[in-house]
Amino acid sequence: MSFANGGSLAELIRARQGHHVTEDMRSSDNMTKEELIASHKRRLGKRIERTYEGPSKRINYFHNDELLLLFRNICDGLEFLHSKGIMHLDLKPANVLLNWDETNDTIPRAMLSDFGSSFAGVGNPERTGQTGTMEYTSPEALYKDERGRLLKERSFKSDMWSLGMILYEMIFFSLPWQDYDNNYEELNEEILNYAGFDEQALEMAKKRRPDVPIRILELLRKLLDRDVNNRPLASEVLEEVMSTELIVEKKDKIPLIRKQKMMKIALFGITLLKTLTNKLGLLLMLASVTIFSYYTIWVFVTVSSACIERQIGNGLSEYQ
Repeated sequence: MSFANGGSLAELIRARQGHHVTEDMRSSDNMTKEELIASHKRRLGKRIERTYEGPSKRINYFHNDELLLLFRNICDGLEFLHSKGIMHLDLKPANVLLNWDETNDTIPRAMLSDFGSSFAGVGNPERTGQTGTMEYTSPEALYKDERGRLLKERSFKSDMWSLGMILYEMIFFSLPWQDYDNNYEELNEEILNYAGFDEQALEMAKKRRPDVPIRILELLRKLLDRDVNNRPLASEVLEEVMSTELIVEKKDKIPLIRKQKMMKIALFGITLLKTLTNKLGLLLMLASVTIFSYYTIWVFVTVSSACIERQIGNGLSEYQ
């Protein structure tokens, strides 16, 4: 697996919120060669990150090209896992690593990581001692019996709910939950009572982020549907994201095409004006030459006629 030189999606979101993300300050004397290389690449990634990171203390939401590309990478990785019959079971931004393939890239490549729960085949939402994992856990995976044992095991559709929560956070830089300061019971209760990303939430999202493609918001509504059967498969989500990318790309090209057409029209107008000006100038020159020629001939004829008449008059006088 290649180095992830750009940190995690969670760190990037935090940085785009205006927070400063600190780096591991270990002494280089205690680091192996591989760790030194990884550290160098992380610094490289953070330097590139700052090239499109918003000003400090200012929220700088993902642009559509960033949002779609990063989310497509995540969906691509999840679709691969599901196609092999593997559930991730711990999807969250902290487990999405970022990597810049080239130093001039403006958008990193997202890769899934931390497959510990996947290999185990079961997920314990409180295994880390933090609310981070539970925040992305599907409601059906939190139901317990009177003994406190989970009633349902997680499934591929549980991964799809977690994927929806990642998308939610990528769009709004927040989650729909309150901050309970590691109070699992209250957070658990809120998740169980969450109505999902319903029509009302969809309409509010359109107003809050009108720049986000409506197809992505509709996809978010499907992913965060409480009915497991209504959630799409990873392959379906990937296909929808790729289709949306093409639509957004074409839409973004429309102003450029219009600008190019306007430039062509303007250039044609300038060329036509120059041509007309040149032709008009030529016509004016020809007209001037013609008038001057006629005037010259008229003067010559007039003078000649006068001279001839004078000579004739003088001749007649002498004859008489």
